[in-house]
Amino acid sequence: GIMIPPQSCLIPQFIILKSFPLAGGNDIWGKGGIGLLNSYAGLIIPFVSGSFGVFLCRQFYLSFPRDLDDAATIDGCSKFMTYIRIYLPLSGSLLSTLTILKFVATWNDFLYPLVITNDVKMYTVQLGLQTFRGVAGVEWNLLMAGTLMTILPIMIVFVFAQKNFVRGIATTGLKG
Repeated sequence: GIMIPPQSCLIPQFIILKSFPLAGGNDIWGKGGIGLLNSYAGLIIPFVSGSFGVFLCRQFYLSFPRDLDDAATIDGCSKFMTYIRIYLPLSGSLLSTLTILKFVATWNDFLYPLVITNDVKMYTVQLGLQTFRGVAGVEWNLLMAGTLMTILPIMIVFVFAQKNFVRGIATTGLKG
């Protein structure tokens, strides 16, 4: 959640992913296997769904005048078609802003992948950087090169989506 620190949600997420039915050797009741732990689905699903995206979208859609919905209803659109034909095309800046924010948060996360994965092949970039710290000390040249390579995708995404990002931040949450 937005008000709850993400670290306090780790244990419930771990339990849910471990007891996920019909995955990772689990039966229909979620017993007997590892569920979605140590899998790509276990790394991706919690970041795709989240309360931050729901809150951001709600605030954005509340800023639209009620007249848009009324006009679409008069023209014979259902609620779903109103969303598809009117609200979704106007949501480009919202969706790009949400995508950028979720990408950066997911890309930079260290603790969640550390708890969910236990196989070196499943490590994310941040966990991979941690492997440069060994018993003999820190391999600074490799760590700094890896850190630079970690920063580059975020910089590239921001440079190409900067206009939409700024527009999305500026318009989300404004009520007219």
